Amino acid sequence: MTREAWRTTRVEGFGHGSQGKGGGWADLKQVVLVRITHEYATEIARPGLVEDHFYLTSLKATTRDDADGAKLLEIARGHWAIENRLHHCKDRTMREDAQKAKPEASTLARLRSLALGLLELFPGNSTRLKQIVVAANPMKAIQTLEFG
Repeated sequence: MTREAWRTTRVEGFGHGSQGKGGGWADLKQVVLVRITHEYATEIARPGLVEDHFYLTSLKATTRDDADGAKLLEIARGHWAIENRLHHCKDRTMREDAQKAKPEASTLARLRSLALGLLELFPGNSTRLKQIVVAANPMKAIQTLEFG
């Protein structure tokens, strides 16, 4: 898998304008394209998959193109690492994708995110085990939250 990044500071035509011209993206400084190419052992059986991801950022561009490109790739990867980790926990340990509550879905999703954040305060790596510990002794959990 390879990752490449291209960026432009000519942002007037992207989104709703830039630097206050047109609304929506008042602080837009750069538009970034991150291209991910998946290579496979045999191109005959399965051609490589190319994914293009566009990012809008308020980060100011520097004059060092290579350093800026590497930093933007790092930021993009960090974004997806957080997203994937959160989704995995919410779906696997809290079965979020199996929920049927449509009108309350947004509220329940926020409560699950809050619960995951609070569970981070407890020692251990397993979210599921942390849930079991908290359920078994809720008063100890409340004391931990109160006193850190």
